[in-house]
Amino acid sequence: MTISVAQFQLFVLSATRTLAILSGVPVLGSAAVPVRIRLAAGLLITLVIVPLVPLAVAGEPKPVGGFLVLAAMELLTGLLAGFVVRTTFAALAIGANLIGTLAGFSAAQFVNPLTNMQGSPLDQLVLLFSTTVFLVINGHHQLIVAIARLFELVPLGTFIMGPAVKEGLVRLTLGMWLSGVQIALPIVATILAVDVAMGLLAKTAPQIQVFFLSLPLKIAIGLLGVTALLPLLLPVLHNMFNDTARHMLELVHAQ
Repeated sequence: MTISVAQFQLFVLSATRTLAILSGVPVLGSAAVPVRIRLAAGLLITLVIVPLVPLAVAGEPKPVGGFLVLAAMELLTGLLAGFVVRTTFAALAIGANLIGTLAGFSAAQFVNPLTNMQGSPLDQLVLLFSTTVFLVINGHHQLIVAIARLFELVPLGTFIMGPAVKEGLVRLTLGMWLSGVQIALPIVATILAVDVAMGLLAKTAPQIQVFFLSLPLKIAIGLLGVTALLPLLLPVLHNMFNDTARHMLELVHAQ
């Protein structure tokens, strides 16, 4: 079996898009996963998907300049698709960060090995919880199916960064922030009510050390709130992860 230069170029372009998409997945795109594992997973998925989908770029081998342009287009396509996956987890991180900042958890900051970013212990808890749910509901399987579907809807070399894609990016970013605020809103409102009550108490009884009284109280409210919130997040996470593949296809295909 011989492989022509054109076929090799098609495989490289397909692998570029697939690896760029996987970079947005918290598990495979994590800095804690060795590069060889991430590369092997992307190439294996490409080997399975490419023979099953139509490819627009075919025929004669492309010159170096044209091939680099196509590779850049596929990299952009994959990064946009992976951005949709990342926004789902980013919304959860935003909500956890709001709760952690107001409840006092942000005083203990350390680097998360999964994201290589600094955060509080609450951020890590929410990230691990959401990643576990993502794997339990077979979100990674849905993602592989969506990648194959993306090759059908947007064959290699046909992506256009049109106004609809830009509008979809803005809508996704706004939805990410809105979802994060909505997730954290009940606990944040409770903590703000405690701050107001402590402020009134400081006015009526100045001799009371309100700071030393409010800090453990807000931490306790934050812990109780997160304990009650995690079970309620299960159906929310299920819907968010089920919609991720659809949103990914809608964004990249909206030309």
